[in-house]
Amino acid sequence: MFDLPGFCVPCLLLAAISGLPLLAQIPAAPIATQTTAQSDLLGTFAAEAKRGDSFFYTQSYYALHGQHVLFKGSIYAAIADVKVNACRMRIDTTITDRYSGTIGRKREAPTQNLYRISAYFMLTPEIANSLKVVKARPGQLDEGTHPVCSGHQSCVLNWIEISSEQPEIQLTEFTNDIQGYDGFVKDFDAPVDRFLVPVSSPAAGNELISKMQALAGACGH
Repeated sequence: MFDLPGFCVPCLLLAAISGLPLLAQIPAAPIATQTTAQSDLLGTFAAEAKRGDSFFYTQSYYALHGQHVLFKGSIYAAIADVKVNACRMRIDTTITDRYSGTIGRKREAPTQNLYRISAYFMLTPEIANSLKVVKARPGQLDEGTHPVCSGHQSCVLNWIEISSEQPEIQLTEFTNDIQGYDGFVKDFDAPVDRFLVPVSSPAAGNELISKMQALAGACGH
């Protein structure tokens, strides 16, 4: 007969009689599922980051000062990086606007404006279930500038729309598009209720959405 500290002998006897396992363990399946879903999602994001989407455009309009503006350029949008910790996500995207042309009779040198946008948010089931693919024009091409694009009707790109009922998405944007300043500056940093992630196609966007929803479900909110 023995009596080890912390052992309940009657409990062991009851477990043996009832056929229950003597050493019960916490199931590891939920952890494994979350790890698998996270790895699968990051791999898909990494593959999509190598693609991105782009188009060429022409702008012809009259500015407020009355001079005629004519620009030719290109827009490239892509995922730059994604980090996941449990179900907290950070998605970094970039939009590159390259153009050159004339303002009045003055020729403008080739210019490249870069926009680095980061979104931090918790991937809740509510956010995951509201994910959808949309087509939208990049903010760099205002309708008032009358852009005409090659291969893209209405100069739109494909995006995953991430939205929440309340401003729960922390958005930060850096850009070098500041006249008279050479370098990047932070021009936005605030919580928002909507963020667009560029994708190469609706199919690519829907694949990412399904894997984000799988991760949200595995997190067990």
